[in-house]
Amino acid sequence: MGRAEKPIPGRNRALLRLAELMRDARYEAGLTYAELAARTGLHATTLSRAASGQSVPRLTTEPLPT
Repeated sequence: MGRAEKPIPGRNRALLRLAELMRDARYEAGLTYAELAARTGLHATTLSRAASGQSVPRLTTEPLPT
């Protein structure tokens, strides 16, 4: 399933927990970031950045494409 994830840097505990939850859920589902992106409507890079603790994706009120 691709290369191993890098350690999550930083001291923001909430962001660290979010990143850990995202990584665990993605791993358990057996999905790549590209597959997860297709299912969520978010870009794979956005998801990867969130799972690395770099940023939090913004929520939108836009409907997902069907």
